Amino acid sequence: MTRFWRLYKIDVAVAAAFTAITQYEIWIGPSPILNEPVVGSHPFLSLVALGFTLPVAFARALPIPALVIVMAQWGLPHAPGVSLNLFAIFLAVVLVVYLAATSTSRRSAIVAVAIVVLGQIGADLPELRRGDLSAHFGEWVFFALAWVLGKTVRFSRMRGDRLALQAIELERRRDSDVQEALVDERARIARELHDVVAHGVSLMVLQAGAARQALDWQPGRARQPLLAIEATSAKPSPAGCPACPDAGSGHAGPAGDGGVRRRSAQRR
Repeated sequence: MTRFWRLYKIDVAVAAAFTAITQYEIWIGPSPILNEPVVGSHPFLSLVALGFTLPVAFARALPIPALVIVMAQWGLPHAPGVSLNLFAIFLAVVLVVYLAATSTSRRSAIVAVAIVVLGQIGADLPELRRGDLSAHFGEWVFFALAWVLGKTVRFSRMRGDRLALQAIELERRRDSDVQEALVDERARIARELHDVVAHGVSLMVLQAGAARQALDWQPGRARQPLLAIEATSAKPSPAGCPACPDAGSGHAGPAGDGGVRRRSAQRR
């Protein structure tokens, strides 16, 4: 949308330039460069010129109406005693054909081509009746080149937009793959930590059972399983496990060596 409005502003500026040039040649005098004569009523010629130059401003947004307005005037025969053969008007018509080519597709493009062909045939009708096919050959060439150039620009623009969308989609997929890989890695680490913790708890359960059985018949041998339980619980936490106890926080408590000796003595 931003590109459309930028191009629309350019079209309006070009239409204003063509309008200023044609109105200058009609009301003030012929151009000092082209020296094109203008014959007829100035107000009437001014309106006709506006019909050629103003559609340039909206030919990109409304290509078919702009072509109808321009080519209808282009194909109409000139009134007796009227001459408005200005080069700026011809350039405005060629530009409208170009803009229509860049803005139409499929059926609308076929309609646009038909409008251009019919308008040019209408302009050539007097010469065609006389059998002169070369009088307006240059106009056919200019219109054909404008159409081909417009379609080339349109296809190139569409291809660029398609590649831009593909690049955005690839970027989105890459971000999604990265997030998925992070989630998988976190799940893997969590599973490994769970296995480590479960193994430690299972080992402590087995050692506690052995200590319980040893206290009944050999209290002195219960000391070793209790020390193993204490050592297992005081192991440093695995890297990346903030919820596990820190390695330096393990210390000998009531279940330590002294505690084991006191309980063994009481048993005796």
